[in-house]
Amino acid sequence: MSQAQKTITITHNGYHGYTTVSLRVDQGAQPGDRVEVSRAVARRLNNEVCGCTDCQCGECIARPDNYPGSPDCRWWVTIPQDGEEIRGRYPQD
Repeated sequence: MSQAQKTITITHNGYHGYTTVSLRVDQGAQPGDRVEVSRAVARRLNNEVCGCTDCQCGECIARPDNYPGSPDCRWWVTIPQDGEEIRGRYPQD
């Protein structure tokens, strides 16, 4: 039996400006929690932040726990402490 889920919206403040993304997490997920996402969700989130194929900015939301090409790689998103904004490598302040 799966847990109830909720949709959270996070704004990524980075090199390409402000990007708003949404993802589904368990109902009990709180700001500061690290939540596991599928490889497909990780790819979608990271492409929404920087979809340029040859860009060198390195901006992402989902991060792997080891080498991304390995078969046992797991992807994680950390929910921001304020529950709203992730600051990237090059925030637009």
